[in-house]
Formats: sequence, C-alpha cells, structure tokens
Amino acid sequence: MKKVAVMGLIDWENYGEQFLGNTVAYLVGAEYEVKSIDFRPKNNKIRYLIYCFTVLLTKLFSFWNGCHAIVYAGVKLWVKKYYKQQLQECDSIIFACGSYKFGTQRLWAFYSVVIEVATDLQIPVMFNAVNIQDYKESDWRCRCLKEHTNRDVVRTFTTRDGEYGLSKLRTDYLLADSDIISAAVGDPAFWIPECYNKKKETGAKKIGVNLIRPGVFADYGLNVTEEELIDIYCALIRRLEQEQVDWEFFTNGLEVDYEA
Repeated sequence: MKKVAVMGLIDWENYGEQFLGNTVAYLVGAEYEVKSIDFRPKNNKIRYLIYCFTVLLTKLFSFWNGCHAIVYAGVKLWVKKYYKQQLQECDSIIFACGSYKFGTQRLWAFYSVVIEVATDLQIPVMFNAVNIQDYKESDWRCRCLKEHTNRDVVRTFTTRDGEYGLSKLRTDYLLADSDIISAAVGDPAFWIPECYNKKKETGAKKIGVNLIRPGVFADYGLNVTEEELIDIYCALIRRLEQEQVDWEFFTNGLEVDYEA
C-alpha cells in the first residue's frame, strides 16, 4: 500500500487546522497508508531558537523586503533535515492547511521547504482545498511561494474559494504553460461528522458565531477596522435576537481570538 504524507499545522492550537489535517487523513486513509506530519518539529530546540532569532530580525528590519530571505534561511535550518527524515518512505505529499498564503504564520516558507525536499526525493505534491491570498508581486514571500508552487513535483492544486479562487490561482500564481491540475472543491471540514464519528442533531437551531481577532482582515490586506468588525458582530447578534434564534460564541482555539 502506498504511503501518503498529510502535512500541515496538525498539532497547532488552532482547532480549524487540526480538523483539516484529520479530515484529509480520514479521506485519504480509505485507500492509502497515511503519515501525518506537522510542519513544526517537536525537537531541534537550538535550531528553533535560531529560527526565532531570524523572525526577530525581520521585525527589526521590516522596512527591508529582503529580510524575508533571512527568515527563509532560518526555517530551512530548523525543518529541512526533519522533513527529509519524515518523507523518505512516502510516495506522495498532501498539504492539508486552510490557506495558501504568505501574509501570516510563515506558511509560504513551510510550503517552499517541503517542495524543495520533495524535489530532491522526487515525491509528487498536492495543495488540497486551500483558500488563496491575493497575489502581491512586490512581496518577496509571495514571489518565493509562487516560484516553488510551479516546480515540477507540484502536480495538483485545489481551492475551496470556488471559481473566483480558481481564477485567481490560474491567473496570478500558476505559469501560463503549467501542467498542474487545478480545480475548485468542497471544504474537507464537511467530513468532520464522519471523521470524528459525530451525529448531527436533527432540528437543532442554535447558531455558532465565530470570534476572530480584530487584526485578521488587515493581515490579509483588507481595510476592515476593529470598530467595523464589532459593528458587524453587533448587527448579526441583533438579527439573531430579532429572529429569536438561540446562539453562542465560539473560537477555533487560538488565544488571540478568545482574548479579543
């Protein structure tokens, strides 16, 4: 049986990322042996500290776009050997993350290092059901992510952003002569009940309102202030109250979300 590496922020404190990693592993596990690999090694503390130092440097020299190359060097020092060890016996790689982005979490760097290792080992790679950040040519991280995405080992790329996301992917990120198979697909989170063996309650009328940190829109280049976000929440809650719908707040588990 072929072994598939499902990679992402699987052990991260964001439950959404955990759900995505687990549901993708559940779906793939019906036909293949699955090896779940977190982007971040649990060991290598010295290399991790060096990586943290490179991140600090980018904060000090944020005015210099090239500082991101320093972070990339730090990420490679931290994780590349670990990835080679973990992927040696794998036949393919699936990225099971929520986003294809360069603005936060340094996902661009983790994706790129995995693709470098996959190129060395000649292992095919798939981006699975990601939403896609708008392309920004002036950003070094964005250009780095695009360059690695178009390497020969990347064979398939699917997005959960619908036709809009698919168009953005093909127009902005994939090369005109790309052989990468691309498609719009559903969110793997649809399979949470089956993955976790949970049954939906029939007739349930409670609505969950997801709390997110105020700065999340700015991180993705959108002009939504904290005050505007609060107004959106208030308007939604007033409407739910008017409709006499039972509701409650929830978060994905990130401390920055529930503290906000």
